Amino acid sequence: MLNQMQDKPTAGSSKTIQQPIDQFNSNSTGTFTQRYFMNDSMWNKSDPLAPVLLCVGGEGPPLDASVLVDSVHCSDMVQYSQQKHALTFALEHRYYGSSLPTDFSTPNLKKYLSTEQAAADIRQFIIQMKKEHAIPDSTPWITFGGSYPGMLAAISHRGNSDLIYATVASSAPLLAVVEFPGYNEVTGEAYKNALVGGSDTCFNYISKGHAAVQSLLETYDGRRQLERDFRVCGQAGALENMQNQAMFASDGVAYFPAQSNDPSCATSLCNIAKVCAFLLDDDARGSAAEGYARLRDLSVEQSSSCKLVSHDALVAAYMSTASPSRIWMFQTCSEWGFYMTCPAGSTCPFVQGLPALDNSLDICLKAFDIDEAAVRANIAKANTRYGGLNFKCERVFFMNGEVDPWRASSVQVDTGFPNEPIHLSPGTSHHFWTHKPLPGDGKYVEESRALIYEQLDAWMALLA
Repeated sequence: MLNQMQDKPTAGSSKTIQQPIDQFNSNSTGTFTQRYFMNDSMWNKSDPLAPVLLCVGGEGPPLDASVLVDSVHCSDMVQYSQQKHALTFALEHRYYGSSLPTDFSTPNLKKYLSTEQAAADIRQFIIQMKKEHAIPDSTPWITFGGSYPGMLAAISHRGNSDLIYATVASSAPLLAVVEFPGYNEVTGEAYKNALVGGSDTCFNYISKGHAAVQSLLETYDGRRQLERDFRVCGQAGALENMQNQAMFASDGVAYFPAQSNDPSCATSLCNIAKVCAFLLDDDARGSAAEGYARLRDLSVEQSSSCKLVSHDALVAAYMSTASPSRIWMFQTCSEWGFYMTCPAGSTCPFVQGLPALDNSLDICLKAFDIDEAAVRANIAKANTRYGGLNFKCERVFFMNGEVDPWRASSVQVDTGFPNEPIHLSPGTSHHFWTHKPLPGDGKYVEESRALIYEQLDAWMALLA
């Protein structure tokens, strides 16, 4: 019974299975090699109710053996596996990492890359693992994921409730949208939030500073001043181009962490508290300094390198069929959208009214031959297929972070469907509770993990 004696999980072993390239064409015989990781060091195989836990892969950092020990992906799952003597898996998403059905050409992506295909991969994976490891039908499977993997975990559960018992969907933005002003609006709210070191004064410096940037963009001399002050490079007069202006300023002229806010980060200007402390430092520049000067100094302090501002260069990068970065961009054009905007009259603290949406749609057209009408149709279809904010599936726990901009498109309100709890973690960023536990996580992150385990325990008790 050595497996039951382990106190901590050991690194998972890398394995592969064969999957159909097209899960929905029975006449297709083509297969691809899908990578997964397995850890049975904690598994009490003699207990048919010792659960099987599956970490769903996605577009984020590549999976490696640490995924079943401590990583950004599913450390909440790892902690739960120790409590329940569980068998754990992590499955890489098709087209990410080394699980490559085809090359990255547009025709192949259009045929074989979708959330629907990935959910079918999960189903086939579970069926194969149950057979290979003689896992009884009574053994519950629980899926975990954060961000897009959280969406996929919930979607695969709903479509395979005969195989999946419960799901923890962390920071899962299930509402597909074309325009996504909510992302920048929640970012603005985060810089007012005292729990993470924000304040109204900090927000006002950011907002008023960007209003000054907006005014400078309206004149020739102002655009030259911006190029000098913010060290814009890429081409002479880069900010004469409206697409470049949107790239430069619609999401902020400096780096404003919110999604990635880490209260314990050790580097300079790496979280909201440090950015706000810098902006509010009157000793460095005088109390009379306006928001513009503070933004300029922040940008220079964050990076001494010049800032490449070229929409054409970005389009060219996404057009390259050798670039893995085009994979998620394709999924936004074909299904999910999430194009961050800062419309005039919104509460977005950055430069408002620039053609940020046009920039994203231009990439869809030039890189993937998907025009605006098709993008809008694809996103409407995704909401019909997957449910958006009206997602209904029993035993799915939706957890979101208060300062996570992605919560603007996530399930935050009780749908009225039974056994579909929600929780908003105060002051917490993007699925931060799935990261490796650290002493500086804070009480709300620890509370979020405890609530997940409490809910899963309650659902597990129903099977006893």
